[in-house]
Amino acid sequence: MKLLKYAAIAYATYYVFGKASNAYSVYKNIKTRIIGVKNVAITGRVITLNVDVAVSNPTPNPFSLNAGGLVTISKVNIYSKNKIYIGSARPNVSSLEIPAYGTTILEAVPATIETTNMVQIITQLDQLSELITTVEIQAAGQTIVV
Repeated sequence: MKLLKYAAIAYATYYVFGKASNAYSVYKNIKTRIIGVKNVAITGRVITLNVDVAVSNPTPNPFSLNAGGLVTISKVNIYSKNKIYIGSARPNVSSLEIPAYGTTILEAVPATIETTNMVQIITQLDQLSELITTVEIQAAGQTIVV
């Protein structure tokens, strides 16, 4: 009976750590890109707009984020191809499903851009495929940048 109990504990440990390892592998490989811009408005020194963000999973494992608000995708930072900071979008997503080798679209995510880099911004917004993005994930009081 003890052997069965230890075997069950060993299997459960292996299963949990295996799942965690797969989740980390997927999470560190997630790619984001801006695929659309809508509702652009200028208010003082800030440009507000809504962006559509494609979140892609290039791994053979599906990705699921559903932590009841304990883990959230809090911010998408937007940079020019020359790595100059342009602005950020704040999706505040706490539930997300991305199939293996699949893509999920976060639509109409509110974004803000400071007008201090106006020339850089104007030349980059028409070339969405060249923008660089990073994602900030909030978990247990920590910020993780992907």
